Amino acid sequence: MGIDLEACNLGLQNLAHASFAKANLTNAILHGATFIGTSFQQANLQAAGLISANLSGANLKEANLTNALLTTANLTGADLRSSILCRAVLTDAILQGANLRDADLRETDFKNADLTGADLSGAKVNLKNLEDAILNETIFPDGRIVSLEQ
Repeated sequence: MGIDLEACNLGLQNLAHASFAKANLTNAILHGATFIGTSFQQANLQAAGLISANLSGANLKEANLTNALLTTANLTGADLRSSILCRAVLTDAILQGANLRDADLRETDFKNADLTGADLSGAKVNLKNLEDAILNETIFPDGRIVSLEQ
């Protein structure tokens, strides 16, 4: 088990390349923080607030982001393989080139999210939740490459 940072406030901090692997960040306030290249592998980020956070290139493999708020977050090139994003809010988020293979995306809000080049191979997702997303060269769960720019 990693460090316990439940309900901590790290908003607007620059924590690029830090490691929060296996950390408990349940209900943490992380709005506007910089997490470029940061590791959250197997971290618990349930109900965390990550509005406008920069998670470019972050490692979120096997992280639990159930009910997390990621509105306008930048997840360009982030590794979200096998992560849990059930009921997460990714409205207006940037997920260009993100790896979401085998992720649990049930009831995830992707309204106006940019999934250009994202890989959703094997992900659990209701395709209806992707209707308002930007899909350009996006790999769907069944392996199809889809381009439906909004």
